[in-house]
Amino acid sequence: MSNNIYYDMITQVVSSDGLTQKIRNEMISVAEARAFSPRKMQRKPILRPLLITAAVLIVVTATTALAFGDEISQLFMVTPIEQTPVIGYINVDDNSELMPVLHEFDGERGTLEFYVSTYNLEVNNGKYSLREVVLGNARMILLRPNDSNGFFLKEGDAIYLYALLDLTPKHADESGRMVQIGYSLDNVLHETYSGSLTSGGMIFEITAPTDGEFVIFVINTSLDLQNYKELTVMLNKE
Repeated sequence: MSNNIYYDMITQVVSSDGLTQKIRNEMISVAEARAFSPRKMQRKPILRPLLITAAVLIVVTATTALAFGDEISQLFMVTPIEQTPVIGYINVDDNSELMPVLHEFDGERGTLEFYVSTYNLEVNNGKYSLREVVLGNARMILLRPNDSNGFFLKEGDAIYLYALLDLTPKHADESGRMVQIGYSLDNVLHETYSGSLTSGGMIFEITAPTDGEFVIFVINTSLDLQNYKELTVMLNKE
């Protein structure tokens, strides 16, 4: 990256009204007002511009950090804290297996490999719940009823997934919220949500595009493991 491009980027980030240029001009004016020795200037002609440049960068950095702290912080990679499992939670990796999975996105199909854990859930008051589990990075959970290969839906029917993470600072930080959620139909994954989960839990609605048996999937797309207090599939939204 050339210096000109670098300075152009700094100017855009710091201010739209030329704050960087004003600071630069002010620093140059101050420098020119000082009494420099001609002999010293002849011996070290590059010292002055280097000092001015360094001073400008320090002032620009400090000003930027104060005025645009939140925005600038998002430009840098922050090392996440290590996510830790909640004591007593079940690690789904213990019964997972690596398998190729077909997925469809924007009408195109491809194959990815995931460590997959399948849970056959019993119904309780119309809900199929999996509680207190730990899901590793890039791991997938498949949720289906224990008496069939999937939840049978007719075209236009809706099914709901409630996902609640344990996001207490001891076990997670902002890097541990990312997921992909959707359904598997005829052994093909269809994503319906990709993003982060909130601390209060979220409900996702999945509408059947056709008749069939639907299996709900959750993939941990975060940098580390996730602690789920609850994953519940519901045929009726409450």
